[in-house]
Amino acid sequence: MITRFDDLIHNGELDARKASEQTMRELFRPSMLGLYADAGAILCVIITPIPLLHKVAIVGAIWVMSITVSAVFLTPVLLSYIRRPQGYAHPFNLDGFMRIILSGAKWVVRTRTRYWVGPVTLVLLAGFMFEATKVNVGDASDGSPILWQNSQFNRDSALINQLYPGSEQMFVVLEGGELDAMKRPEVLDWMLRFSRYMERQPEIGGAVSLADIVIDIRRNLYEGNPRYGELGASSMENGELISFYMQGADPDDLNQFVDVVFNNASVTLFFRDHKGDTLRKATHYANQFIAENPLEGVEIKLFGGVLGIIAAVNEILLNDQIAATALAFLVVVLCCLVVYRSSVSGIFFIIPVLISNVVTFAFMAWQGIGMSISTLPVVALGIGLGVDYAFYIVDSMKEYLEKYPEADHLDAVLQSLGSAGRGVVLTAFTLAAGVLFWSFSSLRFQAEMGMLIGLWLAVSALTSLFVMPSLALVFKPSFIFGASQSNHAPSEGNLTNLNTSGNEYERV
Repeated sequence: MITRFDDLIHNGELDARKASEQTMRELFRPSMLGLYADAGAILCVIITPIPLLHKVAIVGAIWVMSITVSAVFLTPVLLSYIRRPQGYAHPFNLDGFMRIILSGAKWVVRTRTRYWVGPVTLVLLAGFMFEATKVNVGDASDGSPILWQNSQFNRDSALINQLYPGSEQMFVVLEGGELDAMKRPEVLDWMLRFSRYMERQPEIGGAVSLADIVIDIRRNLYEGNPRYGELGASSMENGELISFYMQGADPDDLNQFVDVVFNNASVTLFFRDHKGDTLRKATHYANQFIAENPLEGVEIKLFGGVLGIIAAVNEILLNDQIAATALAFLVVVLCCLVVYRSSVSGIFFIIPVLISNVVTFAFMAWQGIGMSISTLPVVALGIGLGVDYAFYIVDSMKEYLEKYPEADHLDAVLQSLGSAGRGVVLTAFTLAAGVLFWSFSSLRFQAEMGMLIGLWLAVSALTSLFVMPSLALVFKPSFIFGASQSNHAPSEGNLTNLNTSGNEYERV
């Protein structure tokens, strides 16, 4: 908004009020389209059956739409009160920095390099996509993902997991249909076999259940002879062995293994980490054992405890993240279809979203950042943010050709890069620089999210400046150039140059 206002008032032909009115009139369409796409993309997270994500999606959408008031309506009003539009608050001039980037983008579209942009982008996209397939669903590192690996908590956790069976616990619950069902020999034998089977997996440090107590009590009755480390032959014998244990224990000591009527019990598994791959392997092995070893009269449920919740969340994210991402893409397409009344526009604007999405996922895989309940809203918001800059660049072309139908296509592209492109560079640099400061945070999660959002903004801006104008000039989609009466772009020897203001042209 401010960049466009500055362009309109640069030559002194318009006062502040008229310039602010024209700014709002020209940018209302891409501004609202961008906000609708942002809000719609983050609302797609609601399809995941996780209440926390539902709340995050609703709050995020409300926050995005509040920009309608603060930026789309309030900013032009405030600009209309400016009395010295050409005044400067400080002596620093960053026009040179922005001019370097914009000059590079203009050089690409002026030369035959624009014909190579598409193929090169496809090759790079294929490479990033290959790396993006390696992104891990769930936590990708040991310890707490909130803290850095060298933090005191994570170092202590690694030492405990190295010396002991594991600090992370998961429960497999057995529900019987009658009293004392857990004393049955076949039930205790199932617990024992399940524990030994799971302990053979390298990710699991140990397992404990009521069956281990029964075996230990029987062995102790025979002076610790390992030959007698076995279960009782009947429910009554197992009950007597458990009674021996209770004679020297507190009343609540058995609560972690079985309830007071021996109708429900659990097998506790100890994990050395809670990585996504670790939990998926454990879930697969447990489900396989349960399917191959049915237990009559007992229902077995997976899983309980903190790790059980994490495993369930990871499973939902694995199943629903593709659907949520695809729906967010569909929202962008529908928004473009409604505003531009062209199906081609939806496909065209998917390009910057796809590029920023794939590059960010590749960065996550490279840096070991897992797709978790914390990162999914950022990914959904990034889909909406990834297309915003393209809206401003393309809409500026379309608006220029609507005003000057006989203008050359290259003129429209260069005008867009000189005007809207300057705003894109300024906005992307400001936002990316702000969130990249999070990378210095002592909280790992905050630092990683800062890097992700900063990368997303930078890739989206570069795609909008270097890729989208070239593709528009090469393929000439009708929703952009339909109003133009000129059906050609100038040849390489017949170019247009921007003057220092970036908005007027001189034929060479």
